[in-house]
Amino acid sequence: MLPKNLKKKQLKPSSKLSQKILIATLIQKISFDFGVLLQKYLKMPNPLRLHKVRWHIRGFPPAL
Repeated sequence: MLPKNLKKKQLKPSSKLSQKILIATLIQKISFDFGVLLQKYLKMPNPLRLHKVRWHIRGFPPAL
């Protein structure tokens, strides 16, 4: 993560560059967390999700 002295500098609204860095790091962290969650969901062997996909493709309820 970032050093402590850098975080204190970013909290000052006087510098526009520090604001941009803070916003960029926040966006990066949120997008990274979302990517990790999406990967976990896609890798997860969820039978309910698979049934929903099959149902959607075939157009009728799958045999359980």
